[in-house]
Amino acid sequence: MTLSANSIGRSVAPEHTVFRKLSATELPLAKRFYKEAAYRCRFDRASDVYVLYHHTSIVAAVQIDREEQFDFLRAMVVAPAHRGRGFGMQLLQHVAPLLDERSCWCLPYRALERLYQYAGFFAFATSNCPAPIKARLKRYQAHNKSLIAMCRSHRE
Repeated sequence: MTLSANSIGRSVAPEHTVFRKLSATELPLAKRFYKEAAYRCRFDRASDVYVLYHHTSIVAAVQIDREEQFDFLRAMVVAPAHRGRGFGMQLLQHVAPLLDERSCWCLPYRALERLYQYAGFFAFATSNCPAPIKARLKRYQAHNKSLIAMCRSHRE
């Protein structure tokens, strides 16, 4: 499914953005971005960190954990000053092809369900989730977060 800029938020011309995976030596850039966006997250050596630059600044970031049975998309954040302009959608467009080999789970805020649907994710009842996803969801919901479990199946 192709994401549509007309569907969600205002769009930013893709020619003004650059998508790339950060190397291990570039992780401090992502750490600074998350801190400035007031988003707390951990960095795992097994995580792949992808960012979207607008001109010379990181405006969005996401991490993909390659777990034993599936991938886990987490810590997707758009800088507060750039939300609602299509950067999250662009980031998901770039990341989607990287998720075609295995199933990928994520736990987005319920209000963002439609955005993730455009990237091919489908909502799942907690009872139908793998045990590691159930455990994460329960842990996050203990902090009063309104999250939903979603999965994007691999392409054969």
